[in-house]
Amino acid sequence: MNIKVMKIRNAGFLLIILSWILWGLIPLIPFLKLDLVTTSIIITCLLVGTNIFWLGIFLGGKSYLLKSGIWAKFKNRFGKDIAG
Repeated sequence: MNIKVMKIRNAGFLLIILSWILWGLIPLIPFLKLDLVTTSIIITCLLVGTNIFWLGIFLGGKSYLLKSGIWAKFKNRFGKDIAG
């Protein structure tokens, strides 16, 4: 496999891991002594982790979609198949 492709795929995997970390931080925010506005801004910024996750899936490629089981859930829900 091409080295450039491997670097892009690894970047995708790192983005997925980063998104998991961001999502894991969300339940901890209410326990910090912050005002409501600051808390809502922090949680909104952490919710960007959803977009980081999908960007990581996009960069990780079709093989990661098939291995992770995400595509199987999508296929069961919508009846599409890319595994071909």
